[in-house]
Amino acid sequence: MRALQEIQHLLDVASIVPSTRQRLRLICLWFALLLKQSGKFGQSFSARLTWRGPSGLITATISDLSELKIIREVFFGAEYVCPDDIKPDVVVDLGSNAGYSVLYFKSVYPSARIIAVEPHPQTFERLKLNTAHLADVDLINAAVTDYAGKATLYYGKKSWAAALTASNDRPASAVVPAITLRDLTEELGLTKIDLLKIDIEGAEDQVLASSASILKHTRLVIFEYHQEHHRDTLWMVLDKLPEFRLVQFKGDSRQHPVVTLTRLRSAA
Repeated sequence: MRALQEIQHLLDVASIVPSTRQRLRLICLWFALLLKQSGKFGQSFSARLTWRGPSGLITATISDLSELKIIREVFFGAEYVCPDDIKPDVVVDLGSNAGYSVLYFKSVYPSARIIAVEPHPQTFERLKLNTAHLADVDLINAAVTDYAGKATLYYGKKSWAAALTASNDRPASAVVPAITLRDLTEELGLTKIDLLKIDIEGAEDQVLASSASILKHTRLVIFEYHQEHHRDTLWMVLDKLPEFRLVQFKGDSRQHPVVTLTRLRSAA
């Protein structure tokens, strides 16, 4: 069952790849990354891939299978589609990974300023590589949480799973800068956030709970909820955000729903 699901995910990505040659390249890349994940291929391996974005072709460097899954979620699954009446000028992207969400937002909102935050040092290097051609993108190598200083980041073979909590699939660790959302906005001189995207592997609850003053000036919030890291259910978290209205759920998993909230006009 799991193998069939993985193949379906590969076919989903293949459907947004623009040519037969690129699809063959995708299949070769998928096999190479599968071997890399099993330890049978060079751990430094990465390759370029091209696919269709909302407003043209996008090319980026892919380094592990989880990044192909991010491309599927963002570009095929349309997890970050915003309501039609919202055209963000300022996007704060917490948990940018290797830049695929940034590439999506820039494809949809080419004039927007994007602040991309990623704590994992190696993944941050690919974020820089994949977004180097984009204008008005600020890159921050830090973990956003509810305190400032230093944090221990735990990670493994899948770049999308780096988190501030240890687990068996995250055997390695690194000490990284930690920053609050409030400090981040003050340092960058932001007076508002049109779109706040959060995918930070379990720290979303702490960030939302500690950022009330920032959320007052935030129009739209899109976050992935990681239920395995929390005692509270998603509904309990949403109850703590009465100034926002639920717009949609996305995602394939009950464990990791992607939630879109828009600020109520009366609460602005």
